Formats: sequence, structure tokens, C-alpha cells
Amino acid sequence: MLRSIWTSIKRMKHPGWLWFFIVVADLILVFLTESTYDSGDSVVHYLYSRQALIYPKYLMHHWAKPLFVLLSSPFSYWGWIGMKLFNAICMLGASYYTYKLFQSYHIKGAMAVLFCFAAPHFFLVQSSGLTEPLFTVSLIAIVYYLRSDRFIIAMIVLSFLPFVRSEGWIIAPVVLFYLLITKRIKYTPFILVGTVIYGLVGLGYYDDFLWMFHQNPYSGTEDKYGSGFWLHFVNQLPYVIGYPLYFLVFIGIFDGFTRLMKGLMDPFELVIIFGITIAYFAAHSSFWALGIFHSFGLKRVLIVLIPLFAFIAYRGLDRVVCAFGFLSPIAVRNAILLSVIIFPFTGNKAGLNLPLSVQKEPLQRMIDDVREYTDSTFGDRRIYFGNWYVPMTYGKDIDNEKQAVAIDRLKYEPAMSGSIVIWDSYFSVSDKEVSADLLRSKPELDLVRRFECEDCKHPYTVEVYICD
Repeated sequence: MLRSIWTSIKRMKHPGWLWFFIVVADLILVFLTESTYDSGDSVVHYLYSRQALIYPKYLMHHWAKPLFVLLSSPFSYWGWIGMKLFNAICMLGASYYTYKLFQSYHIKGAMAVLFCFAAPHFFLVQSSGLTEPLFTVSLIAIVYYLRSDRFIIAMIVLSFLPFVRSEGWIIAPVVLFYLLITKRIKYTPFILVGTVIYGLVGLGYYDDFLWMFHQNPYSGTEDKYGSGFWLHFVNQLPYVIGYPLYFLVFIGIFDGFTRLMKGLMDPFELVIIFGITIAYFAAHSSFWALGIFHSFGLKRVLIVLIPLFAFIAYRGLDRVVCAFGFLSPIAVRNAILLSVIIFPFTGNKAGLNLPLSVQKEPLQRMIDDVREYTDSTFGDRRIYFGNWYVPMTYGKDIDNEKQAVAIDRLKYEPAMSGSIVIWDSYFSVSDKEVSADLLRSKPELDLVRRFECEDCKHPYTVEVYICD
């Protein structure tokens, strides 16, 4: 059966029906997914993006990422479903550019789509408010445009990449080096387009042309994030792309090294595909090991490399097929492809972990219960929050003090009359540095109910206070 499907794919000259199926199936699955993927940054990015059309300050907010906010806000303005739609479009676009990259090497593009979506987090991140999807499609678009000699487009997209995620500054030197060794220096000035445009806007808004450097939220160190060991991301990679692709990637790297030693690797594949992958990976490994640039060692930063990993994995697949030359090449290839397809659904920790990975986190479900309790008991009131999911589920405007106020304000002033204070044992403590003892010491606050999360991996408590 697998062989007949693969034969049909190989015979297709205009696989429009395949793309139609991929897009429709993906959008349906993303729509049905309840997860926010990440309960911290994902929610905050969404809230900032959603309110950007009301509060333009977020269009020039360094941490929120100006270009991400600009492009996503027309979608997120309509709610969480709009945010998911935007990120789904980005990841579908990333799979399409990977498809085109494969074709440029005379590799069947269907392999690109298969390898991308076989990486569990390529699908899961679509149901988030994170900036990784936009960076992913932007990065692989740059790679494809460089491959197809559309250097001006590639350099203009690259010029805006740091305004999607700060790792754009890692990618830029690699691309500039490629232009240097291939004698295409005349295209390098286009890398300034994004910085000049945002610099001019910043000159009017902040009175600072170089605001993107002076306001960098990742400079210096952050003690609470800590540090780790150098091979942290090597160990985390299988939990992003799955073990079959993980092994194929390493075989692909070995294949690339072998071809390089024999002088058989072209400069584009060496510098752009392998070079960007290694530079990005090495940079994040260094940040985490040295405890700099506020690195938290989060494995999700590797998602942006999945299209490039897909290409390297295909090189690994070819290497394995050649190594087992005494067997049928079709049988070996199909066996490997079958393992790639099946693995995400095996229940392995590096797979999809269904149904948990597509459901809301237990603590979010508990906060939904908190909202139902307060709505039915106290009605619609101003809230104080530590966990950003609280204003999200309440549908509150985080820039309107009549609707929502960050809980750390209570360290300096009494709670406003008529408010509900929703304290949680993680975000309120770690991010806002507000303890339950502080709230209990405030005479204007009365503890009315305490919620315990029984399904959370770690003890998690929410306390509800009323100020009347």
C-alpha cells in the first residue's frame, strides 16, 4: 500500500489536490486543537498582538517583536482562532517553501511535506501565539530565494528577520559570508532595509534610530533562568522532531561531512543549509551553557530549523539506502518512511503524546473553572492576575485598569475596591514576586476560595480574593 501511494505521488506533475488536502486537513486539526502549546510566552504574545490595533505601542515593542505583531494583529484581533489561523498559514507556508527547495534539488517535494509534518512540534506550534512559525517560514523563504538566485527578495526578507525573532542576527552573518564567497557582494546593502525602516520609525516614536539595540530585552544575564550543559539541545532535538528524523539528521550530517571531504558539496548546501543550521544550533547551545541572553534552554527554539532538518534528514535517508545496497532500495526507503510516519503516534515521549498535547493544560482548565466560579458568584469585575492565561480566558484588556491589572501592583498599593485578585502559585510568585502571605496580610482582601490542580505535573494552587 505504501509503495502504491509513493508511486502515485511520484507520477504527479501538478499535485494541487495534495496541497488542497494538506491545507484543509491541517486547518481542521489546528481548529480542533485546544492547546496553547505554551502557557507563558504563547499567551503573552497573543495578548500583545490582539491589542496592537487598539494600542499601537505594541507595533514597536521589542519583546513582542514588531513585524510579528504587525502581520499577526489583523488575525489575532478576532481572537485565539485568528491567532491559530495566522500561525497555521505560516507553517503551511514553511512546508511549501521546503517543498520548493526539495524540487530545486530534483527531490520529490512530497518528501519535504512528509518530513516537516512528521516532526511533532511542527504541527503543535501552530496552536500557539509564538513567533517561531513566522520565523520558520521567513527563514526557509530566504533559503529558497537564495537557492533560486532571487537575492534581492532574500536579502529584504532577511533584513526584517530580527524584527520577528532576535536570532535573525545569527542568520545574517552566514548569509553575508555566502554572498562574499560567491562574489555577490552587490546584494549586501539590501540587508539594511528592515533596520533602516524600523530605525526611522523608531526615530519618530522613541527619538532613537538604534532603538532595536538600545532596548534589547535579552542583553546581559538573568539569574532566574540559570544555565545548562553544552549538549542540552542535542539531547532535546528528538523531542522536537522525533527519533527517526533525529537519526536521519545525524546520518545526513555525516553524509555532508563525507561529501565535503571529497569536494562534492556545493557552496550553497554547505554554507546556507548546513551553515545556518550549525550556526543557529551552536549559538543557542552557547547561550544556554553560558547563561547569557536570557536563554531558558527551551527546546521550542529548534522548531525554526525543522525545514532545514528535513533536507538534511533526506540526505541521511539516501545515505542509509546506499549503505543497504544489498537490499531492495525501495523496500529500505519505504521501511524508513513508514517509521517516520508512524513514530509520532507510538506514545513515545518524543512523539505527539496524544491526546494531552492537543488539549488545554490542566492548570488552564482549572483557571477556566475559576472564571466560571467568579462570573457566577461575583459577576464581571476588574481582575488582578499573575498568570497571563487569566486575562485571556476572562477576555480582559490588559492595558485597561478598569478590566485587568498585573498582580505585582499589590506590592506597592492596596487593591482597588470591587476587584477580584487571582493569585497562582507559579507565575504570581516567579514572575511577579507576589506571595500568598503578602495578599493575606492586606486588610482589604478576603480569601474566598482556593483551587488545587490535581492533574498538574507539579503542585499548583490558585487563590481567589475579593476586595469589596
